Amino acid sequence: MALDKIQSFKIDPRDAEKLERLATARGTSVGAVIRDAIHDALYGPAWAMERLEEIKKRVENEYVSRFAILETAKLQVEGKIKTLTEEAENLTAQMAELLQKESATDDPKEALEVRKKYGEIRDLLDITNERLQAAKEKHVEVLRGIAQLEKEKNRSLNVALCQGFPSVCQPLLESLANRLADVARALEPFVSAYVASGVREEIIAKFLWLRLGEMAQERSSLARDLLGRPNPLYRSNYQNWPAFWQFWAWQTGCKLPVEDKTEGEQRPENSHGAPSDEIEEIKPINIEI
Repeated sequence: MALDKIQSFKIDPRDAEKLERLATARGTSVGAVIRDAIHDALYGPAWAMERLEEIKKRVENEYVSRFAILETAKLQVEGKIKTLTEEAENLTAQMAELLQKESATDDPKEALEVRKKYGEIRDLLDITNERLQAAKEKHVEVLRGIAQLEKEKNRSLNVALCQGFPSVCQPLLESLANRLADVARALEPFVSAYVASGVREEIIAKFLWLRLGEMAQERSSLARDLLGRPNPLYRSNYQNWPAFWQFWAWQTGCKLPVEDKTEGEQRPENSHGAPSDEIEEIKPINIEI
């Protein structure tokens, strides 16, 4: 049913023209462009998060019964501790009452009976305290078992994530490579204009790489790491677009249109030379990044 709907789907003629132009730019077919778009839509970050949750759920399910056994034992021991604590408190109160009764009586026989009863309760309290201590030790043991099982589960999850990494990473990086290639193709004519005017392509690429690294850092430290940890000598030249384009203009010699330009504009850090009025006047320069 779903396949029939897909096959009967009609593309707007204007979108079809865009697809043809994109296919031509990529040097591929319209079908390949559509397949790439579907792949990117189906296997993007949202899909990766779903895969993550699936792996987590699978590992959790493997440990449910074992955690349930320990949690049941924990509740039982905690119930026993509560009962024994109440018994110990009750026995202690009885002993206090007997001491008061002994001190209040003048009858030696009655005092002897009270002492005998006191000794029995004291022995019973000792036994209760021993059982209480054993229950507390058992509680610690159960808690330790839960903590150890939690560590084991985390190790299993890490193993499962490592094993599932290729199946998640490969589609994502393929989509990223396709997107990066599209961006490069779109920028290529503009970059060629600078190269024709004497600015080396690797210098332009490095400027853009450093700016991209700063943008990635704002969003995710790992994103910057994936780019090879770009580390400009003067970060202030790359931290925002106005500063970057000012730096760009000084380094390439291409005067860019700037809105609300103020007099006495400061040069970017580590900049050399002055911008030319026309792009044709750009001269090769020794650029320090």
